[in-house]
Amino acid sequence: MRPAYIRELAGWVSLDGNEIAALVDVAMKQVRNESVASMRRDNNASKDVVPKDSGVNDSDAPPADSAESSPYPAINLRDPIMRFERQLLEVIVQVPAALDANLALRICKSAFSAPTHIAVANSIEAAIGLLGKHEFLPTLAISLPPELQPVLLEIAGQPLPARNETELLGYAQGVLNEGMVSILSLEKNELLAALRREDEGSEMHKQIGLQIQKLEDERQAHIGKR
Repeated sequence: MRPAYIRELAGWVSLDGNEIAALVDVAMKQVRNESVASMRRDNNASKDVVPKDSGVNDSDAPPADSAESSPYPAINLRDPIMRFERQLLEVIVQVPAALDANLALRICKSAFSAPTHIAVANSIEAAIGLLGKHEFLPTLAISLPPELQPVLLEIAGQPLPARNETELLGYAQGVLNEGMVSILSLEKNELLAALRREDEGSEMHKQIGLQIQKLEDERQAHIGKR
């Protein structure tokens, strides 16, 4: 039944059967690891017991699996910023034909704020040479820590609002365009702050002014594509 299910799922999302099969393999390995995780914790429990006279209150320390101990806190996708960051990752992973490696790198370096999204973006940067190839998604899966495997599965399997390849490409380019407008606006604001720190008429003031103008021209070009 597994090949049939893979073909069915491939028909629902913007991935081919080989990529779906690779993600299934990763998910199955994760399930096997989690199935024995509790036994490992039980076997190590005695090592983690704090002596009663140590003065340490067990209730003061968060559980090993608590949100406080994780470097990747849960993301609220109802937050517009978080949702848009997730959309950018969905487009890069599912529709690589909509962008080239340079654009993908620029977005990955500047567009994300959530630790989980930054981790996925860093993995994309590391595998950028495989963008658009069958090996791209499996390489991302291998490079991410186990706790982020479900997030990658969500990103890769999220249905996108398109009925055909033309609509899919148009949607992806629209998302990427909005991402670039946001990035350029942020970079422009940073340069404006630097400009205010320089003496008016100085060479540095002039150079920063030229950079601001260049960024603004690029930003307006992207705004014109809306």
